Amino acid sequence: PVPPLPPTRRRLAWPPSAWHAAMSAVADPFDVARDEVEAAVRKVRHMHKEWQRLLETENIAESRRFQDMQAELTGELTQLAYDLGEVERSIKAVEENRERFQLSERQVLARKEFLAASQAAHKDIQKSMASPAVQGKLEEDRKQMLLKRKKQAEEDQQRHLAQESKAFLQ
Repeated sequence: PVPPLPPTRRRLAWPPSAWHAAMSAVADPFDVARDEVEAAVRKVRHMHKEWQRLLETENIAESRRFQDMQAELTGELTQLAYDLGEVERSIKAVEENRERFQLSERQVLARKEFLAASQAAHKDIQKSMASPAVQGKLEEDRKQMLLKRKKQAEEDQQRHLAQESKAFLQ
């Protein structure tokens, strides 16, 4: 069984048990799944653009907005991967039950192309998020953050010593 998702996560309109029940009946839920996957791909692309903007304009080691966006985008990508798996299973069910679904080879091919394009979009975003350039930026930003903190600590210590010296001399 698939573990339940947190309430904030969207799911395909057809939960897996209903999905497979519908597939074993005459219904073909691909159209609903396609619409939801298209919407999810648009959403992760939009989120990825914002993620890239934050990556380019902020210290990502310090930026709470970047970290929140990274976590949300990662969660959406995980859900999209699950949804793509459901679409793939629906295509396989149609291929295995041709007499029940009465789809032409062209229609099945169109579904496979849709799946491949959606999977490619998913993979491209994941690859972008894990790229060596992103890892390098994160490492550089961490170094900057640590240097900034070290400098601040040294300044605080100097200020404290100056106050102690002033108090001692008075």
